[in-house]
Amino acid sequence: MLYRSFLALGFALGLASCLTTRAPAMLASLECPAELLIGEQGRFVASTTDDGIPAPDVQWIWGDTETSTGADASHVFRTPGTYSVTAELRRGENAVDTETCVVTAVELGHGPVFTACQAQPSTAASGEPVSLMGSLHPNSPEADAFGVDWGDGNTDASLPATHRYSEPGTYTVTVTARNAYGIDFCSTDVTITESD
Repeated sequence: MLYRSFLALGFALGLASCLTTRAPAMLASLECPAELLIGEQGRFVASTTDDGIPAPDVQWIWGDTETSTGADASHVFRTPGTYSVTAELRRGENAVDTETCVVTAVELGHGPVFTACQAQPSTAASGEPVSLMGSLHPNSPEADAFGVDWGDGNTDASLPATHRYSEPGTYTVTVTARNAYGIDFCSTDVTITESD
């Protein structure tokens, strides 16, 4: 009788052990950069509900014909655009769970580029107006702001600009053009003579 009781208990425990299974792992979250520069390496992390899942079971589909494996992966986009990045949790050939994030790849901007700046006239008498012009390269990005340093302590914040010098001498006039990505400079000399 005692033997039968132990046998029944052992059978029950074994059956319970067989019936108790771990829930299948699923993707819990993704960490993705929202925006990357073209050529910039971004880090992508997939977290699962089961720490025991080996990293190679996560496959990344980058949306640009390339793929990678690993729960912690990196990728570089070569073309501007918006990419739907998919992480797949795989068992063998089957994807058992997927999560998606969106990444925008943008081109690195450039600062404006001067081709020339010119003072008209380049020689003037004190008190006479001197005008300054600046030319950006035809392929230059637009400038958000200009600045003019007349070399005598006076400045302007636009082009074209006009100035009158009060003292004779040679002045170096510096023009700046800037946008969010950079700044460029252009300089020219102005000679001021005594007024008649």
